[in-house]
Order: sequence, then C-alpha cells, then structure tokens
Amino acid sequence: MIESGVGNSAMLSQARADFELLKSNPIEYKTKVNRISDLLNAKFVDDYPPAYFVGDYADGRCKDVVFGLNPGFNAKRDRQQRIENFESWEDYLKFLKGFFDTFKKETATVPFYRYLSKLFGGISHVELNEWPRRWNFFQANLVTLNLIPYHSKGYKFPSRLGDEQRKYLNDRLKSNLDFLKRVNRVKKLRSVVFNGKIYCILRDEWLENRRPLNKRLNMYLFEYGGIPCILFDKFIPSPAAGVSYEELQDAASKFNDWISSRE
Repeated sequence: MIESGVGNSAMLSQARADFELLKSNPIEYKTKVNRISDLLNAKFVDDYPPAYFVGDYADGRCKDVVFGLNPGFNAKRDRQQRIENFESWEDYLKFLKGFFDTFKKETATVPFYRYLSKLFGGISHVELNEWPRRWNFFQANLVTLNLIPYHSKGYKFPSRLGDEQRKYLNDRLKSNLDFLKRVNRVKKLRSVVFNGKIYCILRDEWLENRRPLNKRLNMYLFEYGGIPCILFDKFIPSPAAGVSYEELQDAASKFNDWISSRE
C-alpha cells in the first residue's frame, strides 16, 4: 500500500508534529512560525495548521506533482482549515487528502488552479474549462508539495539567500524530494512540475534543456529519479511571469513531445 510506503516519511512526520504543536500549545506554535517569518523576511499565518501538501497521494492512482512555494491564505475561503475544526491529526490528514473535493463542494474558484488546469489539461489531453471538472481532475490526479508549509497572503523570496535561509529551504526541499521518491517507488508518478525561481537557486544542476516559453519565462526539462520533470524559472501565475493560457498549453505540448522523445 502507498500509505505504508510513505507513512514514516520525514515530511509527514514534520506535518504531524506541527499540527499537534498548534493543537496542544498554540503559543509555542506561534513562536515557531514567527521565527520562520523573521528568517525568511515574510509574514506567515501563525494560528492555522500548516499545509505541507494537499492531494491524495495514497489512493493508488498515477499522479502529477507540483512543487509550489507556500499555501496562500483567504480567511473566508479557508475557514474550514481552522485548527478547531479537527479533533486529531488523522482528521486533518483526511482533509488534506480530500482537499480538492472540499473546494468542489464549496464551489471555490482559485486563480492558481485555473492556470494549472491549462497546464495539466494539456499534459493529459483533456479540456478543463469548468470548475467542477477541474476539481474532479485534481482530486484524482494532483498532489501539491509546498516548500514552506505556512500560509500567507503573498510572499516573494529574497533575491539572495543567507546561509540560514538556504539551510532551512534546502532541508524542506530534501524532505519533499524524499517524499516524492517514496511515493514513486510504490506507484510510478506521471510528471513533476517545479514552480518558481527558488528551485533554480537551490538545485542549479537541474538547469539544462532550457526551452524559452516567452521573453520573461524559461522552462527546463529533466528527469529526477526517472520521473519526467519541468521547471519554470518564475512562479506561475505571478504577474512577473506573464504567461497566457495558450502559452501554458504550448508548454504542456513541448513537455509531452520531450517525454515521447525519451521513450
């Protein structure tokens, strides 16, 4: 079973420890999150449980994975994520796995996932133009791993990283990559998307096979542990990336062509 294959991963252990700390000692949790906010020159939400990941990695279906930056925050939309709504880590884990189903029930519309629907619709050769269909697709196919698990209303990484910042981010990336490999050993993953320049900074050995997507955005195609990967050197859908839906579909086409050329 996939669950038993990844259940003792560092990422899930860290996620559980954070959840239980917030549940048992919210002041200490607040102190921890604020310390990370200071380290990364950010303001992360310190009274909500973290989202190290969302998506059902253990349902036995082949998955696409997105490595994101950190979860956004909308107090109204994210009200179901408040700590008092969960009696235990198992309750919260169930919520994280069924995250996209929850958004479907709430008839949520999220710009980030609208952009991803164009990319993954192209990769999967399906049209994802309506929200219920998008949420169904993501629930069946997508897992998102966040580099920083704490919510914020927006965050821009420093242009240069200090030693402590780099260590924190590298440790988090290592934890997520370990989780990725564990899932892939049990059920082969279809694709991985690394979204944002921070992944260029932390793992510059990935920067080969550069394919310009537009004047402001490059994508890089590579394998990691035998999994086809695509890395964007700016965060989509940020204004700085300036990527249209048509360009994302074009990126998906080029990604598919590259995957086919390897077979």
